[in-house]
Amino acid sequence: MAGDPESAITVLQAGLAPDRKNVFLQADALLVFELAWVFLSQCRYEDAAKTFIQMTEINTWSHATYYFIAAGCHWSLGNFEEAQRLLEATPAQIDKRKIGNKDLPTEVFIKKKCACLSFAFPLREEIGVMR
Repeated sequence: MAGDPESAITVLQAGLAPDRKNVFLQADALLVFELAWVFLSQCRYEDAAKTFIQMTEINTWSHATYYFIAAGCHWSLGNFEEAQRLLEATPAQIDKRKIGNKDLPTEVFIKKKCACLSFAFPLREEIGVMR
């Protein structure tokens, strides 16, 4: 499937079909994760955002990362209110998960970005939009 993202999407979605014979939750989480990245790589931002948010329902790893990426997808679509809602909810997600009482490296990055953006809410008016 290298070089054929549409076939990859078809295979991943088939692997997640509700009528499949076997369910293996850990494998399903990996399929959803891969599907989200393929959607993102194909600029299918709405599908990518939904799929990254779905990851928060099936995976315990860094919900803040999934929120942050979904916010970026909504920003790319021009859904600024939803992007803002997700960005404002992201810092609370960081405090839910710690490894050895420390933030994950991606969450350190996200914290810094959210701190930079915190002065800019509402995002659309402060930062401006180039279309």
